[in-house]
Amino acid sequence: MFENLSEREKKLALAVVCLLPMLLLFFGWWSFNSRYISGKTSLTSLDNQIKAEKQKSLDAMSAGVRRSFYYTNHSFPTNKKNITRYQDWLEKSIRDNGLDFKTIDKPKQSKLTFRGEDGQGLSTVADKFDFNFDATGTLDQILKFVYEFEQVDLLHKIKTLTITPLDSSEGPVRCKAALKVEVLSLVEAEASRDFLERTRELPRKLDSYMDVVLSRNIFGPANTAPTLKIGRKTFREDDEISFLLSGRDSDKSDTLSYELLDAGGIEGAKIEVSSKGKATFESSKLDIGEYEIKVAVSDNGLPSKTTEAIGKIVVSEKRKRREDTPEEPPRKNIGETAITRVAKNKDAVETVKIKVRTTGEVFVLGIGEDFELDGKTWTVRELDTVKATVTLATDGKLLEFRPGNFLNKPRKESVDTSFEAEASGS
Repeated sequence: MFENLSEREKKLALAVVCLLPMLLLFFGWWSFNSRYISGKTSLTSLDNQIKAEKQKSLDAMSAGVRRSFYYTNHSFPTNKKNITRYQDWLEKSIRDNGLDFKTIDKPKQSKLTFRGEDGQGLSTVADKFDFNFDATGTLDQILKFVYEFEQVDLLHKIKTLTITPLDSSEGPVRCKAALKVEVLSLVEAEASRDFLERTRELPRKLDSYMDVVLSRNIFGPANTAPTLKIGRKTFREDDEISFLLSGRDSDKSDTLSYELLDAGGIEGAKIEVSSKGKATFESSKLDIGEYEIKVAVSDNGLPSKTTEAIGKIVVSEKRKRREDTPEEPPRKNIGETAITRVAKNKDAVETVKIKVRTTGEVFVLGIGEDFELDGKTWTVRELDTVKATVTLATDGKLLEFRPGNFLNKPRKESVDTSFEAEASGS
């Protein structure tokens, strides 16, 4: 076979013959390995597909359970009777919460549909009904209705709620509420479903919502709390107890009212309010000692705000004349006591500054506060920071001053009618 070949050709032929088994072995291994890899890949893919189908089946079962729960617990089947019952419940809830309304419009009906996985055709899940109506009432009544609406365990919601304030001369502001309510009626809902008996617990109680919603005037600027300073009031043991309460409010339209929270053990203590709105603390004569009272001042803003203040009433012993020596006349400081300033302090409260040059004593007082000078009690009756005037009451007289005036030289002098009324009453 190799006789006619050259030496070189013989060597090449021998090499080919030697390599042939190895080539056959390689191609055989490659063919087997390729089939193994493709088989493994196919088996893995089939296994993943089986797992996905099982998971899909589990998801479908879970969805079916959830859907069944909605059908039997959160909806009612579509028919005229059930829609009428729902509207009756809606109207009853409005009335029970004190809201006024005329009627609820005939509901608009539409379909809630979905498209199948094959993308072909639409299936109806539920009928959707829209109710539109207006109601009138206070904010707390509207909030109670919304809270009870959310408690009913139904597939319904308030789509929109528009609140408009109405004119109100006194009391809580009445509002007009325009509501749009949507309810779903599932096509396969349990026929025996009774939506009126099922309620659910909301995460927060009604009071917490009331605190948030009613804590400020949502229709205008926030209401500011009034201020009240009583301070220290001094009297003699035979004096009738009476002094003004000088409450202030930066909201000019607000009206203030007062309440005696603690009379400090004073029997018969009371607060009298005049026709002009001035409040006076009054009581009968007191024994020597110190009495602490607590007074609350409230405004009529929306919502109303209250401030409490504590004051002290100090009753000292009446001066006694010594029989063996003539009474020493009191030192006359009135001619050396001047009004130095009439202005507002950092809290926007009107005050007057009075300085006694002979002693260096300085008084900074508001309306209703008083000081002792030359054996007399001087009470700040009126303050006007615009005109820079102050009116002091003493010995049944009203004396008007301006900064720079001394107490013995008032600009104007008149009779204190309230002092005369008290004297005649006693």
